[in-house]
Amino acid sequence: MVQVAYYKQSFGTREGSYARQVNRSKMTFEDALSFMGKQTGLSEADMRSVFEHFCEHLALFLPQGHAIQTPIGTFSLSVRQPQPAQGEFADTQSMTTDKVRLLLRCDQSLIDRVRTATSLKLVDAPAAAVPVILRSETTESGGYNRGLPGEVIQLVGSRLSFDPKENTAGVFFVDSAGQAVRAMVYTRMGTKAVDVKVPVLAAGEYKLEVRSNTLGKTLRVGQLTESFTVLA
Repeated sequence: MVQVAYYKQSFGTREGSYARQVNRSKMTFEDALSFMGKQTGLSEADMRSVFEHFCEHLALFLPQGHAIQTPIGTFSLSVRQPQPAQGEFADTQSMTTDKVRLLLRCDQSLIDRVRTATSLKLVDAPAAAVPVILRSETTESGGYNRGLPGEVIQLVGSRLSFDPKENTAGVFFVDSAGQAVRAMVYTRMGTKAVDVKVPVLAAGEYKLEVRSNTLGKTLRVGQLTESFTVLA
C-alpha cells in the first residue's frame, strides 16, 4: 500500500494541488539482502559480493561508452556540456566530466510489474480539516512507529499544531481499552512536525493521536493509521 498526500500548490498563478508519495519507511541494503537470502537460500555475503562486483563493472564499462542492459533496465551515461559562448566552438579541451551523470532507464516489464502490484491510499488533502499523522520516527532506538518510554519521537504530518496549555489537546497514546495518556514533554511543536517524549507506558500496541484545538473550541482529532509500539 502506497500512501499518497495532496499538497496545495503554492507557486505560479494557477490554483490547484499536487500529489506526492508519503514514504512510510526506508529499506536498507542489508534489509533487502536479508529478505532475498530467506527467499533464495543464498548467503548475504555471496549476494553482497555479486552486487559489489556489478558496481565495479559499471564503473569499468560505462566510462568506455557502453550502455549496459540488465533485468532492472539499461545503465548509461549522460554527458551534458555547457553551451559554448556565442562565436566560440566546442572542442575536447573545453569539455568537462563535472556534469556526467549515471542514468537508468528501467525495463518496461519491471515497470509493468510494479504498477500491477501497487495500490494507492489517500492519506491527506488540502480540504481535510483534521490533523494528519503520516508517520512517527525515532533516531535513538531506530525505526518507525515505535519507541521506548522516555524516548523522543518525531511525528510527521500536517495540521499538527495545538495549544500545549490545554490538557484536552496534545499527543495522546490510547491503549486497547480506550484509556488515553497525554504526553507531557514537547521539544518542538509545529504544523508539520512535533517532537514529543514517549510517556511511561506498559509495553504494547497503542493508537497514536494528535488532538488539536487551534480552530476555536472544536477539538479535532487525527490518528496514525498504523499502531504505535511501545517497546520494553
